[in-house]
Amino acid sequence: MDDTTTCTNVDAVDRFLDLLTAHDIAAATAMFTEDAELVAPYSPPPLPPGGQGREAVGMLFSMIFGGYGRAEFLDRRIVATADPDVVVARLRTDIDVLASGGRYCAEVIAVVELGDGRITRFTEYFNPDALRAAGVI
Repeated sequence: MDDTTTCTNVDAVDRFLDLLTAHDIAAATAMFTEDAELVAPYSPPPLPPGGQGREAVGMLFSMIFGGYGRAEFLDRRIVATADPDVVVARLRTDIDVLASGGRYCAEVIAVVELGDGRITRFTEYFNPDALRAAGVI
């Protein structure tokens, strides 16, 4: 395992979550490669199940975070895998939903693939019932 790459990638995922917390969508999106993929296999309609390419990822984040007030990603556990370019993040969301006045609180798992410190694929696993309960959809 390449320890330098592993540390860089773990730090990159932590920074990405910090940028989302700050609602800095432009900087968060810039962490993705041009051909990156965002995958959300349990995303319920009307939310899309992901996007292909940095521009599409940025549009998705803008749409989603445009409906959020305060957004925190708590109890982060970001761990390396045997592959230095794959990081797994486990966290808890605590997000104010503007339209409903609800709070989106859920445990989330993300498998993040990186190359040269940039995100090439971000796969997020979450319970869609938590989105419904918060009034996100």
